[in-house]
Parts: sequence; structure tokens; C-alpha cells
Amino acid sequence: MPSWRTKTSSAPRASPAPPRRPAGRALASLGLAMVAAAPAFATEHPGDHPGRSMTVGAARLFVETEGSGPPLVLLPAGPGLDHGYFHPYLSALAPFARVIYLDPRGCGRSVLAGPAGYSLDAMVADLEDVRREMGLETIDLLGHGMGEAVAALYAARHPERVGRLIFLGAALEVVSLPESPGLLSAATPGMREAIEALPGNRYLSEDGRMRERLRILAPLMFHRLTDRSFHNAFAERITTSAEAHDALAPGFAGPEPAAALAAALGRLKAPVLIVAGRHDRTSSPEAAEAVRRAVPGARLVILEESGSFPFAEQPVDFLKAVKAFLTGDAKVGAPAGRVPGEGGAGAGGGI
Repeated sequence: MPSWRTKTSSAPRASPAPPRRPAGRALASLGLAMVAAAPAFATEHPGDHPGRSMTVGAARLFVETEGSGPPLVLLPAGPGLDHGYFHPYLSALAPFARVIYLDPRGCGRSVLAGPAGYSLDAMVADLEDVRREMGLETIDLLGHGMGEAVAALYAARHPERVGRLIFLGAALEVVSLPESPGLLSAATPGMREAIEALPGNRYLSEDGRMRERLRILAPLMFHRLTDRSFHNAFAERITTSAEAHDALAPGFAGPEPAAALAAALGRLKAPVLIVAGRHDRTSSPEAAEAVRRAVPGARLVILEESGSFPFAEQPVDFLKAVKAFLTGDAKVGAPAGRVPGEGGAGAGGGI
């Protein structure tokens, strides 16, 4: 039985910066290297990647950029998570997009100045401030989990500023990843016991307890990647903010966020690609299908061997779908009808 205990705190740990491989080899290297994903996580930390902070309104927001091409802003799941878990996988998008990683307010290296609060509306305003500060005419958006809501609300309010939208872990309600009902219902008795013991662990900070919760539940978030050392390293990459989580998560269960998201989805004008993992417990393929039906013209790709993080478990299939969508291939995804099954749209060999 693996131990659910941790000896680490939530503070990022410095490590030597690894050499960066040329982005042009991303497709081939990603397809071959996922068996070594745990070492990649263990030796590379978000703090190793260059970036800059910008003061916009009441927040000082951290952004990191790489690549060239049309700007693509990545919006992480949450609440309370930074962009760290996108690395190193979404560097594969850099050959055909200017990839912009954004830490939400109060998360990672983005901080709040003064008594400013947390809300989806505030994150939408932050995104518009970042776009203007960076001098970008239009942006593409990739939103994962909670990031889907931020992307959809932004696109509904600023349709002239959005080129294309990509949703991961999509749903018609705003999902708090650490409290996803699908995760909690699948948790083993040992996992539940470990989670219940977290508040009494005086050796962990509030942020550390949140990260440990992710570490405990990580085996339920992946389908193909089952190695426990990978799960530990995955959780270690994420900088958690219990303050942001506690301020936002309780409100997600109410009717207002779901109503606002549903209204925004129905008003979207930009092309939309939805990518779902067949075994995603944080947001099911059926939930992704519901989003497709709510968004006129949306396309859906289901990756058959993936859980909550398809870009990690089937990176080649994920990259092919996203690249085709961003570069204008109208054939990507399934446009209507049933949820694709085995051998349907999005089924592939992966890694």
C-alpha cells in the first residue's frame, strides 16, 4: 500500500534549470517521452521558466510566454491552481502559437494588492487587462475546468477580441477540480481517510493541505499514467492557493455561476473545440457532449485513453487535434450527434 503522507510543504523548491529542447521536435519527442514523464516533472519546476509580472488594477499578474504565432492564452483549472501543470506538455504548441501561460489572481506568482477579492468576473477583467497590457489585438483561449468558464465569459463579453476557443474538462456548470463529485465518489476508503485527516496535520500549511489533497486524488485523475511517482511529481509541480480556493469554490455550487456560464456558452461566436478524456472523473464525456450541444457549431474530440489531463496521457493525439483546429482544419472533431465511442472521433493510439 502506498503511503498518502507527505514530507513536503507547499512552497516551490528551487532546482537547476534543465536544458530546453527545440520546439520543432515537440511532436516526435512527446510521443516517445511520456514513459519518462515522472522524471520530467521531478526535475523541472514552474519557477525554472522565465516570465514577467504586470500590474493590472488591483492584481499583479504573472505571465510566461513561448513560441511564435497567433497568441493562445492558457487558463488553468482550479480554483487555487497555477499554470504549472501545463508544463512541459503544452510547449508542443509553441511552433504554431505564441503560448501565454497565465497564473490567475492570487495563484502561483500572481498576487492581489490590497483588499481586492476573488470572482469569475474579476478573472475575466484580469484577462482583458493582460490582453491590453501585452498589446494583443485578438487572442485564442484554452480553458481547462474552471478556465473554461473564464474563457467562455470573456468571449461572450469581448467577442471581437477572441479568435478560437478550446475547452478541456468542459461542463455546463463551473467545476471545482479538487471537489469534483466524480473524484470523490470514486475515492477509496484509504483516500477518504487521508483527506479527512488533513485538517489535523499541523506540519502542513493550508496551501500544503490543498496540494496533498490533489496528491491523494491524483490516481483518479489519470487513466493511462498509473505510476505513483508520476502522480507525486505531478502534484509537486502545482503551486496551490487555499485562499483563492476557499474564496471561490463554495460559490460554484450555487445557481448563479452555472446560469452565467450557460448564457455565455449560448452567445459564443468564435469557433470552439472541446477535448475530453474518456475516463475524466472531473468532467465526463457526457458533460462535454452537453457543452457541444449548447455551443452552436462546436466540435468535440474524445481521447479514449485519457483521464482529466489528455495533453499528458495522449499528447500526440491531443496535439494533432489542437494544431488542426488552430490552423483552420474544419474536419477536426465530431460536429453533432452521439458522444464518440471506441474507434470514433478522437480515438487513437496516443503514446
